[in-house]
Amino acid sequence: MDRRVIVEKPRSHDCLLQGAIMLNKGLIASTLILFLLGSRAMADGNKQPFAGPIIDAHVHYSQTSWGEYPIRKVMEKFDKGGVEKALVSSTPDDGTLGLHRHSADRIIKFLRPYRTRSDMANWYGDKDVLEYVQARLAANDYSGFGEFHMYDPLAVTTPEMKILLELATKKGLILHSHSGADVIEALAKAAPGLTILWAHAGLSSPPVEIAEIFKKFPQVYADMSFRGGDVLDAKGIKADWLELFESYPERIMLGSDTYIPEQWSDYQGIIDRHRRWLGHLPLPLAEMIASGNALKMLKR
Repeated sequence: MDRRVIVEKPRSHDCLLQGAIMLNKGLIASTLILFLLGSRAMADGNKQPFAGPIIDAHVHYSQTSWGEYPIRKVMEKFDKGGVEKALVSSTPDDGTLGLHRHSADRIIKFLRPYRTRSDMANWYGDKDVLEYVQARLAANDYSGFGEFHMYDPLAVTTPEMKILLELATKKGLILHSHSGADVIEALAKAAPGLTILWAHAGLSSPPVEIAEIFKKFPQVYADMSFRGGDVLDAKGIKADWLELFESYPERIMLGSDTYIPEQWSDYQGIIDRHRRWLGHLPLPLAEMIASGNALKMLKR
């Protein structure tokens, strides 16, 4: 009995010792995993912002901003933000023309169809707006038409809009449309020869919906104004956005949408936020989104 008891005690001690060793190994493994994950999270959080040149594909210099932000201040903001070129449209068009006269190499002119903001409601069915656009197109050279707002695909079919699309096709203008996917599809079908820049990447459209439009219509691009805050989470680029960027690396570009003076006040912050999420992408892809894609679109 004594011998049996003496033999069993060491065995019980061995089992406890083995259990302790296994527990310690588990703790060590768990700690290592947590350390590695933590290191990765810290690395993602410490990504350096993209430092290269930018083309801002969605700028407005409308009358409400002229007093507080004269042309000199606008150019200073571009300089500070590293913005080499800007695609500009304004309400009224005189703001765009003024910027272009100051810096023709930097400002890419787009014609917005609004004389005042009140034109936004029914510009595509307004004969006076049509005459305004026709006169501006006759007097000046533009690279694009818009940014315009359109929320109903039937708006593409008005007599005035048909004339505008014919003019845009004749002059090879890029259509810059603030609208949903249904209107983008209607525009692409109505004017298949025209390039379309989808403002705000649909504003609230999920990446999968943007990808569907890109797949159907190779002439459609999208700017990321008001979308930069959707791209990142605590771990880095969100998976659905990363898949979009990697699947269609040549179709996305940046934008600020300076439609009110407050956007000009925060211009550097807007550009910095874009630089932050671009810094999480491989450099060649970041460079394409920052400037390369806009240049490519303008050459179409």
